[in-house]
Amino acid sequence: MLAEVLSIGNEVISGRILDTNAQWLSRRLEEVGYRVRFHTAVGDDAEDLIEAFRRAAGRVDLVVATGGLGPTEDDLTRDALAAAFHLPLEINVEALDQIRALFARRNRVMPQRNELQARFPRGAQAIRNPNGTAPGIELDVAVADHADGPSGGARAAAIDRPGFRPRSRIICLPGVPAEIAEMWDDSVARRLMEHNARGLRIVHKQIKCFGAGESQIESMLPEGFVRQTDPRVGINASATTIIFRISAQSATVDECRAKIAPVVETLYAKLGDLVFGEDDDELETVVCRLLAARGQTVGVIDCGSGGLVAERLGAAAAGAEGFRGGCAPGDTAALVRLAELCGQRAIAGAADGSPTDADTRDSSNAAARAASLAHAARRLWSSDWGLAVGPLPPEGPQASPPRPFAVAAADGNGVQVKELPYAGHPAWLRAWICKQALNTLRLALLRQ
Repeated sequence: MLAEVLSIGNEVISGRILDTNAQWLSRRLEEVGYRVRFHTAVGDDAEDLIEAFRRAAGRVDLVVATGGLGPTEDDLTRDALAAAFHLPLEINVEALDQIRALFARRNRVMPQRNELQARFPRGAQAIRNPNGTAPGIELDVAVADHADGPSGGARAAAIDRPGFRPRSRIICLPGVPAEIAEMWDDSVARRLMEHNARGLRIVHKQIKCFGAGESQIESMLPEGFVRQTDPRVGINASATTIIFRISAQSATVDECRAKIAPVVETLYAKLGDLVFGEDDDELETVVCRLLAARGQTVGVIDCGSGGLVAERLGAAAAGAEGFRGGCAPGDTAALVRLAELCGQRAIAGAADGSPTDADTRDSSNAAARAASLAHAARRLWSSDWGLAVGPLPPEGPQASPPRPFAVAAADGNGVQVKELPYAGHPAWLRAWICKQALNTLRLALLRQ
């Protein structure tokens, strides 16, 4: 079944708030078997709202609207919904009782104006709002109800769609994210599963990769792999992580998972160590999981990402013992002090002045410096592993040709070093440097 999420409010249209409700609802709707086809945002204008409701009801089986259910003059959702389908507004006794009960629980007098929140289009049902003054609205409308509306074209297209339902369900929820989540768990999810007569379920799976570009990774897969439709497979890049998104639809969750399994097997078989995790995994969470499984620890010296490596490892470890600590020396004097503390002559040799042009052109110097920093990190933090991002070249990422820098991971048996060109878009360069360091440690742990 098809669904549309309708976000209502001038603050959404103007960009003053981020519409997280649409994202959250889309994920929840697919969990109960609805495929979201449209996101629509509309301001607090009565005519625009009427048109939005009519158009949405004409092209999908379910419309979920958020916002505009408050008691003030600019809360127009109830009025627009009634006008869109030529229905009178009436006091819904169940909704009014809910509002009064909430004020009574809080030992407050209910203002007369809050009775407006119980004015529903005729035939609508109330959706309980456990901790808010705005009950939700559930209304089934027939397509014929708005045959004379401005969205007749959308209505006609809907009639031609295979499996078209002559009635569309509209659910209106308040705009407060916490209230939406409570109402969903309380009754909305159950109502929608009952409404979904076909009973189909949709399951998603994400496979995440790092270490090659999107086009290179796609070229390693069978022809047409990312264009298949059952299950659907998509690929996109997010801050240099390549993500495969797999979606299957079937009568049961187990059937969906059975469709997804061969796709996942192909990705692992073809991409190997480029695959680092699934679903909510990030490189730092995978690294922390590998360290915990081996009972090992890591310390960090990070001269290149501004401390992002330690920040992400610290957040992922969440109090676990795997991450011992990190530092981000920002100048030559700090590197000299590290050399004194850790007895690493290579650091001192590289840090007794600004790097020369010859140093920054010579990748072996960058590699040696990163290797020494990784060994220093082990000693500094008394850890099993030392992870380091070496100093960046004096010229910026737009230099031509790109100058090298290096990342390194060291344990008691040696050091793994990766040399890289310092080049890339400023929007993602720092995150890319951080991920290169984390991925170097991940691969070293896997090969241990």
